[in-house]
Amino acid sequence: MDPSVDVAHLLLYFVAGFSVAVVCTPVGISGAFLLVPFQVSVLGLTSVSVSSTGLVFNVVSAPAGIVRYWRDGRIDWDLARLVGAGVVPAVVAGAWVRVHVLSDPRAFKAVAGITLILVAMRVVAGRRAVTREPLSAAHNLQKRPALVIALAAAVGFAGGLYGIGGGSLLAPLLVASGVAVADVAGAALVATLMSSVAGLLAYVVFTTTGSASSPYWGLGVVLGVGGLGGSYIGARLQPRLPEATLTAMIAALAGLTGALYLFQALTS
Repeated sequence: MDPSVDVAHLLLYFVAGFSVAVVCTPVGISGAFLLVPFQVSVLGLTSVSVSSTGLVFNVVSAPAGIVRYWRDGRIDWDLARLVGAGVVPAVVAGAWVRVHVLSDPRAFKAVAGITLILVAMRVVAGRRAVTREPLSAAHNLQKRPALVIALAAAVGFAGGLYGIGGGSLLAPLLVASGVAVADVAGAALVATLMSSVAGLLAYVVFTTTGSASSPYWGLGVVLGVGGLGGSYIGARLQPRLPEATLTAMIAALAGLTGALYLFQALTS
């Protein structure tokens, strides 16, 4: 059953989706990695459905940012296709593990905490490794397709497991490999949408086998509608926003939330 759907709660969901999308879209991240903690810590939800609900948010919200990046000519489609080849099958595998192995809230919090801390570390490492490289850096990375597909598969697995689609891990990894945030963002958001569709379908299929993995559809859609506007605005504002401030804020949020989850998993 969906959480409360009165006007006050609907507004809260909308604002939450809008806020994370505005902040995260400029660096190629959908924001779902922050909405899973929102569901667990703010709304008190602990079931497997929080992961699939994060994917609903991605599917609804990401297209607006993608359209904006596409209109501005800021999507590297070759890179997006390479990433999609690795991330789509892996996200299904991650969803399977979430449903059949990590359905226990304590185990999930431990894995989620480690995942978020890794996100923070990769964001920081990526920021230190590169400032603003030309688009050719992305082209050079494409000369190593096996590396790109392997990275995409790794983040796709984590994305399916956690309900984030993988973009929040993929973008920092690509940045750390020598591609500027401005060049990564569009391709990472496209990959997030592809993997989220695949992961969401997997969760729905698992529901037919008796697993309680169906998303909170109402919650996911309202979060996504908020994210739809936030994603478009975030993509449009990217050239005007200070990259260092955005990446530092995302790293701090991910790291602090991850540390809290690990603490709760170890002490509960």
